[in-house]
Amino acid sequence: MSSVDSYVSWSDGDDGTLTDKQARVVVDVRVVVSLISLLSTSIVLGVLFLRLNKNSEDWSTNSAMVVVLLGCSWLSSIANSLSIGLGSQPEPSLLCYIQGMLMQFGEVSEFLMVTVISFHLMWALSLGKYSKWIYKIILAFFVGVCTFLLTLLPIISDYGPAGYWCWITSDDPWWQFGAFYAPLVVCMSVTMGFYVAAFLAKSKSSTTDESKMAIVKDPTAVTSEEGKLWGTRKDIIVYPGLFIIVWIAPLGNRIQTWVSNEESFAWYMAQVCTEPALGLLNSIFTVILFYCVGCCKNKSGKK
Repeated sequence: MSSVDSYVSWSDGDDGTLTDKQARVVVDVRVVVSLISLLSTSIVLGVLFLRLNKNSEDWSTNSAMVVVLLGCSWLSSIANSLSIGLGSQPEPSLLCYIQGMLMQFGEVSEFLMVTVISFHLMWALSLGKYSKWIYKIILAFFVGVCTFLLTLLPIISDYGPAGYWCWITSDDPWWQFGAFYAPLVVCMSVTMGFYVAAFLAKSKSSTTDESKMAIVKDPTAVTSEEGKLWGTRKDIIVYPGLFIIVWIAPLGNRIQTWVSNEESFAWYMAQVCTEPALGLLNSIFTVILFYCVGCCKNKSGKK
């Protein structure tokens, strides 16, 4: 979502913006990657709902969080795909307004949901259990209230053309920073902190309790509730890492633009090849972790 802070003039690149050809390439790549992500998340969500509705006993905290995360990625993919009807020089319109608001809503809910998953991971690995009512409150507050708040507040500034796609448009860049980049950096930092805490807790327990080490290595041998929590965390441990990796390029692009006051085609290409691909990556790892790995566990369990 990194872009210049005001309307980008259609130029030859001499004023620090991308050339016409570069802008079209950036938007086209963004649309293609977004459409692939949209297709993949739609298929995986459909299969998940069919399977979980058919076997209600398969519903768990992990599967519920993954479904919500994929739903957020699905919304972000729709928002990014709308550039197909706006071009690389969007003008104020209803479609532009919808893209800006939907992009803000989808991506904010996405990184807030990843933070909740990270918290759940740390809580389970640190304590060996989690409190369901606390989890529900955190999920409702972060992914619900905070998302709506961070989506509605920018209406004061308005949504519209903000570079080569539509988002929060304002002459004051602090609106973009306060409503998106600041919460994003906070969530990335908290997520990395939860990751470190979770792995430290896992490492400490592995060296002090041989039974838990055995549980982590062989989840099919788990019988206690605490053991099941230790054995199943690997199903969601990858999602926060994907989120952090994918958002390195967009943040780098924003920082580069702020510092140099010029746009970089290389940074934009890195952004549009990674940021819209989060839905695709989430879908791929969902299939791997919940289906491929799950099938292997079931077969080994039967043996």
